Amino acid sequence: MAAPLQNVFRTLCRSHAVRSAVQRSTGAGVISGHQMTQVRFKGKGRYKMATDLVSSREQRIKRTKRVQELQEIIDKESDAELMARVPADDVWIRAYYPDPRLSFPDAVNQLRQFACPEMLDNMDGTIQLHLTLNVSTKKKTKFMGNFIKTMLLPHKFGKEIEKRVVAFCKTPEDIQKAKEAKAAYVGGLDLMRAFEVWAGISSCRWICSCENRFQIEKGEIHHEDYDIVVSTMDMIDDITPLKKLLKDLFPNSKKGSVGFDIEELVTKYVEGKTFESTRDENNVGHVTMDVGLLSMSDEQLIANFQAYISEMNRHRTPPSGPFITKAFLTCAPSADRVILAASETIVKEKSEEVETQQEAVAA
Repeated sequence: MAAPLQNVFRTLCRSHAVRSAVQRSTGAGVISGHQMTQVRFKGKGRYKMATDLVSSREQRIKRTKRVQELQEIIDKESDAELMARVPADDVWIRAYYPDPRLSFPDAVNQLRQFACPEMLDNMDGTIQLHLTLNVSTKKKTKFMGNFIKTMLLPHKFGKEIEKRVVAFCKTPEDIQKAKEAKAAYVGGLDLMRAFEVWAGISSCRWICSCENRFQIEKGEIHHEDYDIVVSTMDMIDDITPLKKLLKDLFPNSKKGSVGFDIEELVTKYVEGKTFESTRDENNVGHVTMDVGLLSMSDEQLIANFQAYISEMNRHRTPPSGPFITKAFLTCAPSADRVILAASETIVKEKSEEVETQQEAVAA
């Protein structure tokens, strides 16, 4: 048989085999062009089932709309003439004027109006603070890394999420304090032995003589049994062999999980609020945190808000401009967001606070 005829016969046989295989697997009688697509290599895997065009198109439309919305916001804020406009009336078209920047108390009151019983009836809703961060450094191609922080707020709120804390400490006084602070596991070398037994790296040099004996003998302390690991300064060198086992949970002074006061450490992670920063593709940082409930007093909400702002500004390296570039409040399920004035996110120095107090006394 001539070579051209062999090629034609081989192609027909391969096409028939593919159709038969697909018909047997799908039960379909006819294979359309939308069901099969040809890939760019030869062999048995030359054909594959086509992707769902409808779902991919919907995702592409959603992505395009989201990009357009973000671009409209950027164009609006970059228009100096538009941002300088001041509405002459108390009702205006938002597209032709800048979004109002409110103080924190005024922003909270506006959220309360959205959540009143006549509208959403959500007066116990949680207020969320959204911050946009300037994560640039002195080098143009280097940016700040993401960080995660846990802190105690001046005023507690909401249902506390149970956090299981492992506390490493030596002295009986510290062990008692950690237990009173509701740590899940407390101990010294005996607690370290429990981790070694589970990891299969146990050695006979550690002596078990504490309440953790049952967990140690049974090997019951697994990585699913705890969320946070803290340690006192005098214990950090002893638990160094657990570094590979604990990985990111290993106590670190930068994370605030190492200190002298074990009671304060455990209380912070058991009762505190945790927030984490992220960085998008445009190298812009973002962080979201819960401030409080709408039903709380203004004084309580302001105290929590100022505590967050003070803590955020401690993470800033030598800046090239303000660290917090934008802040706004939201309260689900409402989709409205209230932008805060730039002055609300600036931490005053001590000298400025003293001058303000002196001016108030003189007045």
